[in-house]
Amino acid sequence: MTKRSAIRLEPNGPVGVGLTRMELDVADFQTELPEQNWHLYHEDDVAGLYVGVWTTTDMQEAFGPYPGDEFMVLLEGDAIFVDGDGQEARVECGETFAVKNGLPVSWKQQGFCRKFFVIHSPPERRTPESASIEGGINILREPDLAARLVPTGDWKEAIAHVNDTADLEAGLRESGQDVSVKIQSSDHEFVYVLSGQVRLTNDNAEQCFEAGEAYFAPAGTAYIWSTDTKTRTFFCRVGQAAQGGINSDR
Repeated sequence: MTKRSAIRLEPNGPVGVGLTRMELDVADFQTELPEQNWHLYHEDDVAGLYVGVWTTTDMQEAFGPYPGDEFMVLLEGDAIFVDGDGQEARVECGETFAVKNGLPVSWKQQGFCRKFFVIHSPPERRTPESASIEGGINILREPDLAARLVPTGDWKEAIAHVNDTADLEAGLRESGQDVSVKIQSSDHEFVYVLSGQVRLTNDNAEQCFEAGEAYFAPAGTAYIWSTDTKTRTFFCRVGQAAQGGINSDR
């Protein structure tokens, strides 16, 4: 059996591959069709889990329940979410945020946008009824979360977002210097590095991630997580996330 490895996400897609133009349906938009491109780094139709990078030009989507839980890092551009009552939530370039399944909103895009994303939408999952945008979009703010960090074994964590079914959570993680942790996770995990440097070692192969870089470790991935510096990362876990999180030992 081939051992799983963490996957590095690139803003322009894999080197030599790039992004693929998406086929769009006019019924999904209130405006003329935009140009949208993406690359899926992880695709699991059975679990309803998709991880990748996506771009769009100006557009506004049709109103309707948001299709699944989604965690995003906005790499370029700003985004506006509007509900049927005209209430808005704005997310700015560089921010990391999560949107709850079923939120009755339209994504309104003015200018170009690029994002990393994690979508969790199991085929059998019911779409809940939501009345407004309030409470459905959570922006992860590092200073606020840093004040809420609590020890969770080899590092500290602060949870910022948990979806309605408690199988996706996102937050801030902080480690001290000279930390080395053996990871064997039963959950999927996306990580975006905010500061410091993270090394992942698997079968003598090493990957290094610095501020502004991201990786995705599918469930079952085994590796050594290590750093020489104090680090902070945003993370999104999918699985039994809110019921115990990642498994590790020295």
